[in-house]
Amino acid sequence: MNKISMVIAAAAFLINTVAFGAAKECSYSPLQQVIRTARTEEDVMKLINNNVNLNIRPKCGGNVYQLAILRGNSSIVKALIENSKLPVDVLVSNTDYPIPGAPKEIPLSFFAAYHSPSINIMQLILNAGVDIMATDSRGETILWYLNQNPVLLNTELVDQVTNKLIMGASAAANAAEAKAEAEAAAKAEAEAAEKEAAAQAKNDKKEAKSRPVAKESKKEKTSAGNVIEAEPDEPFKPESLTKSEF
Repeated sequence: MNKISMVIAAAAFLINTVAFGAAKECSYSPLQQVIRTARTEEDVMKLINNNVNLNIRPKCGGNVYQLAILRGNSSIVKALIENSKLPVDVLVSNTDYPIPGAPKEIPLSFFAAYHSPSINIMQLILNAGVDIMATDSRGETILWYLNQNPVLLNTELVDQVTNKLIMGASAAANAAEAKAEAEAAAKAEAEAAEKEAAAQAKNDKKEAKSRPVAKESKKEKTSAGNVIEAEPDEPFKPESLTKSEF
């Protein structure tokens, strides 16, 4: 074993010692005890094949993923990810294995970034579909936790995460800018349409005022003229006219 490997192994041992020591006052359940002491993936697969409910909410000591990460065996973590059907993108407590400066709850991936004793385990967690752009309640990204892990610090994995964070932030900024531009264009179009409608209404009103009002024509009164009327006492009789009157 070369000096670099010895340093990494020593760091991993130190992290596990501190991590497990943080919860030493916890009374682990039998299920927790199996996970935290598992030697091979078969120990985990026995539980899964027997339909044991692994989705526990422990009083202390952490869930099965936390215990498997601290155990440091990548095959056990892989077995859980691929077969347990437990969600990986979840929040976990920062009480049992406290991270100084971190909030009370953090994403499981952040827990792994700080406590993972190997690159393989951290890579498995990242490949499980966690939100790489997530932040904790203080606004810190996963990078803040990775940079405090002496095993993962200044590795290709950190370089990959950093690049994804940069590209993701850039894409989010571009999307926000495009959305703002679209909203501004829509607002300007709506305001223009509103002004045009107001101008048209004003013009219609002006034309209505300038249009002459048609006067109502009076009905002409008709006079009787030279109508011959017969007297009621002596009704007109044509035969009473003499020849000389013609």
